[in-house]
Amino acid sequence: MQIVKSAFIFCKNVGLVVNYINPTMHMTKHTLWGCILCGIYVLLAFLVHNRILVSIDLETTTLLQQIIPRSADLPSSVLSLLGSVEITILVLAALLLLARPTVRVRLVLLFALVALLELQGKTMIVQPPVPDALQRYVFAYGTPTGSISTEFSFPSGHSARTSFLVATAIALVAQSNTSPTRQRVLTALLLVAAAVMLVSRVYIGDHWLTDVIGGALIGVGLALFALPGEFIRPALPKHPISR
Repeated sequence: MQIVKSAFIFCKNVGLVVNYINPTMHMTKHTLWGCILCGIYVLLAFLVHNRILVSIDLETTTLLQQIIPRSADLPSSVLSLLGSVEITILVLAALLLLARPTVRVRLVLLFALVALLELQGKTMIVQPPVPDALQRYVFAYGTPTGSISTEFSFPSGHSARTSFLVATAIALVAQSNTSPTRQRVLTALLLVAAAVMLVSRVYIGDHWLTDVIGGALIGVGLALFALPGEFIRPALPKHPISR
């Protein structure tokens, strides 16, 4: 019953924000995929809540910690700091400068919704956090928001925020005036950066695999609702227009 209530609240929150952003929004390729990814997230949350994927989570964490050397503990811990709320808000602010003014409100509201859905999941979906014996975070400190603890761990906030920002950055690159080759290179680098962040969450014992996948689903899914229409701010002319 609790997971049904959680799914209802999730869908209601997404619907309210999307309707506020654009009451006349028509179904496009981006919004369709956003709905699909959010639907998959609800299904995954059901499986997680009913403890169906526990063995996969444990085996994945154990395998990664066996094949990745302990020298990765430090860079993974640094990534944990870079994916914090404080740092990702700064990254979002930089992306807002490149986006069209009409898109900025969408991005801010959807980014806030990512945080809201993360909090909802971590209070309603039963997913015990990774045991201390499997955690490899090396710093004795973290960011202020990192000290906030919740009872459960699904979904991963780092994964959600990173996926949202990377999807947004890829959209900006795709609509930029740079060459197709440079666009492909930048997109590949962004995807690699996202993949490294997501894998590090599991390796370092900060989250289970299902936490990371759940975070990626809502991060990309909600970012897609901001994409319909022109996204990037038009570049200023290099030379003044003569009259």
